[in-house]
Amino acid sequence: MNQPVHMDRQDVLCRLEHEFGLPRETIFFLHLVPLIEVLWADGKSQQTERVLVYEYAMSLQRAWAREAGTEVISDKALHDFFTRFLSKDDDAATLHGLRQLLLALPVSPDSRPELSLDTVLDYCIDIAACAVTHYPYGLHDRVNVAEKHIIKELVQQVAMAKVTATA
Repeated sequence: MNQPVHMDRQDVLCRLEHEFGLPRETIFFLHLVPLIEVLWADGKSQQTERVLVYEYAMSLQRAWAREAGTEVISDKALHDFFTRFLSKDDDAATLHGLRQLLLALPVSPDSRPELSLDTVLDYCIDIAACAVTHYPYGLHDRVNVAEKHIIKELVQQVAMAKVTATA
């Protein structure tokens, strides 16, 4: 696991466009990427998981609008993002690379709760716990190994981002 290198917003925007082929406004969706990684960790996209991702997306849409004083994330852009990342299991390397961009953004201790990395972690845990691929499951099998791995990695990365932000 690499510690993300902090980048300025312009660098992240350029990488979104040139490396990932995504529109620049995708920067506003980067908080959703770890949730999508956890959603697809078991190879399936279940309705309850998608509802949680959508719920968080709506809170992001409202938070960014409050921050800017105007709509920042269009419904069309959100729909396009969901079409790409929620309708099919995307390349895990792409999602991991996008997560690195999220973690490369400067962490602001006074950002709105919806925009905090702790909220991202909370939603990842909720997504992992809300749906299982089979019943009955063992005491340690509700959250599968792949989901646990992503969450543990994210916890470490968020902790490193917080330490870097205070240094």
